[in-house]
Amino acid sequence: MNESKSYLFPLQHKKEWDLYKESQDYFWRADKIDLSGETSEYMSLSPKHQEFIKNCTAAAAQDSILFRGISLNLLEAFKELEYQSFLGYQMAADNNHHEYYCRLLDKYVHSKIKKKKLFKRVNKFYSYSNKCLWLEENTRTPAKRIVNYALVKSIFGATMTIAALWYKSHGIMKGFSLYADKIERELEVHVEFATHMYQIIRDYTMDVRKMVSEAVTIEKEFCSDSLFFEATSIKLSDMEDYISHCGDVVLTALGRKFGQKHIAFPSALNWTKTVLISKREPRDSNCEDYESEENDSLDSN
Repeated sequence: MNESKSYLFPLQHKKEWDLYKESQDYFWRADKIDLSGETSEYMSLSPKHQEFIKNCTAAAAQDSILFRGISLNLLEAFKELEYQSFLGYQMAADNNHHEYYCRLLDKYVHSKIKKKKLFKRVNKFYSYSNKCLWLEENTRTPAKRIVNYALVKSIFGATMTIAALWYKSHGIMKGFSLYADKIERELEVHVEFATHMYQIIRDYTMDVRKMVSEAVTIEKEFCSDSLFFEATSIKLSDMEDYISHCGDVVLTALGRKFGQKHIAFPSALNWTKTVLISKREPRDSNCEDYESEENDSLDSN
């Protein structure tokens, strides 16, 4: 990787720069979200719903710290300024997500002692301890780190995605369901960045299918541990099919596939496609104009 470039323009990696600018378009501040009604809505839920939401939010808060560590590792491997801009901004997004999950937990659990017990319980989930070990084992090379990044931003958010859509479709837990409106859109950009980067540094000695299969298994375990299927009307088997579908999608984006046929989106979850959420929007980049002006300016000097 080029470590000598000390001036950003003219851009050398426009795709990565465009994704960085799109990430900026979607940035929001955790402290500006109105959570005034979150506690009352939470208290009106059944114990099973409360248990799931607490477990999922606590896990997400810890995940955002783990994911920030992955971005930090990637910063050491990719020195180009365009890559560094994206990854640095991604760390800021993960900090924002962590703050938001912590603000949600403050609405659900008021006692510091109970919060401490909650985090301890989540850490003891078989799936969560497996996730931490898996993340540690798959950061030894730049190629593994970038695949790791793609998987944590896609597969490890599958349960949270469907949960947020379920609560949003029922018109409750507006703070919790914000994941579907804001965070999910950001994660799509992050996954696109990761899969694009993998095409550049592709390592054919890696068993990418194995990495994806392991990530899918871990997320299925978390879905079961979190008790989501007990709190809602969604069957565990349908969630497992959805998580497998997410694995197939990201594996295809990485240039691989599980078998001859793609794993279909489960028909039982087709209702999620009718839930109105914020989508990624095409953005007109003016980078080329800026590059042209920059080059003209440099030539005139």
